[in-house]
Amino acid sequence: MARSNKRKKRSSPIPTPYAPPGTLIPLPNAAHSDIQVFAYGPSDFYEASISDPAEIAAYREKWPVTWINVNGLGNIGTIQELGRIFGLHGLALEDVLTLQQRPKAEQYGDHLFLVVRMLESGPGIETEQLSIFTGPGFVLTLQEHPGDCLDPIRKRIREGRGNVRTMEADYLAYCLLDAVIDAYFPALDTLSDRIDDIEVEVLDCPTADTVARIHQFKRSLLAMRRAAAPLREAINTMLRDAGPFLSEITRVHLRDCYDHIIHIVEMV
Repeated sequence: MARSNKRKKRSSPIPTPYAPPGTLIPLPNAAHSDIQVFAYGPSDFYEASISDPAEIAAYREKWPVTWINVNGLGNIGTIQELGRIFGLHGLALEDVLTLQQRPKAEQYGDHLFLVVRMLESGPGIETEQLSIFTGPGFVLTLQEHPGDCLDPIRKRIREGRGNVRTMEADYLAYCLLDAVIDAYFPALDTLSDRIDDIEVEVLDCPTADTVARIHQFKRSLLAMRRAAAPLREAINTMLRDAGPFLSEITRVHLRDCYDHIIHIVEMV
């Protein structure tokens, strides 16, 4: 899916005083929740759009790995039902609907919860919150609106390329994280080229617009630093605390993700 360049006003729910922990508060103006399913094994795969989360049980029974992706966070009932189906912790579901979270990784019982920030391109750089749950045989992703940087993973599943269809769900979670991180590099390259151009402009013929562009670049770099820097600790947490949730192969690849994040932060 192509990323949308249309900027959207970010909204987070207003906390309800004295609400019990794990209370899900609707997001104002949130997009309708559409559910896509990718279910696969070594020899085949299946993809579909579904309207009823109850259909997920049949996919989980038939396929070794089921990836559920939710575009839009407007249907509280859908999110609650997904939480029930996968046994997700209420505090993690609350974080899904609390936008502008810092990237982090947390373990809840038999599943891991990961928050990352996907880059959105436009006049500057903004980020979208992507929430990832993974547990035995499943990955659940929830994002604010359609369009993401995950199409290379979908293509690999469809075509049976790479190792993803022969591996467990934890490897798919790594692949999604890796795709988010990889998307930072071309954005940084573009920013670097623009900064080189404006350096020449500042020395040769600065204008009033030059100052505005410098501030825009500064905001973009700050947004990228806020998205990338906390991922170092999130990946460390996964490697340190995930225990049996991560295979040794996935751990090796996560260490590579960690190296990429260090490189990105240094570039910023």
